[in-house]
Amino acid sequence: MLRTLRPIASLLGGTAILLLGVGLLNTLIPLRGDTYGYSNTLLGGLTSAYYEGYLVGTFAIPPLVHRIGYIRTFAFCTASVACVVLLHALSHAPLLWLVLRLLAGIVLVGLYMLIESWLNASAQPGRRGSVFAAYMVVNLGALALAQQLLRIDGQPFVLFTVVALPICAAPLPLAAPRRAQPVLQPTPGPRRNRVL
Repeated sequence: MLRTLRPIASLLGGTAILLLGVGLLNTLIPLRGDTYGYSNTLLGGLTSAYYEGYLVGTFAIPPLVHRIGYIRTFAFCTASVACVVLLHALSHAPLLWLVLRLLAGIVLVGLYMLIESWLNASAQPGRRGSVFAAYMVVNLGALALAQQLLRIDGQPFVLFTVVALPICAAPLPLAAPRRAQPVLQPTPGPRRNRVL
């Protein structure tokens, strides 16, 4: 098992660090929204905007990966999420928060796609189940641990900073090792049916 996980240890480490921030963010948003007096409808709208970002991100991020590669896209997306998180702390205008949640969804789904496709490309076919089991342990463990960070007390800016710090640190384990990133395979374009 250790032989299977050694090549992806840095990716799993970066994922754990990323999900510490993301797990806290996804709990912090509704809590802060409630503190600011947002209605239940608006809080639901924030969640909807986040998942609409997921839909947009599935189309927006893959071309970026093909243009600049896995590691650079990972760094780009984590920097973008960190900026979005910190912008939440500067204002609690509902419209701004809706836009920020949309943007967060776009780049976070891009990160999840990167992580999972990287794991898939790195795992030997007979070991994919073990690799993804380890990924889910890291995923759920980091999300659970992130909830403990809510105990940090302070001004609203403090917790948003606590979210941004691990997100900023997530690319560090990936940038340090000399392991190669997966080779990008060409993707087929849409087929056009010809009418004869």
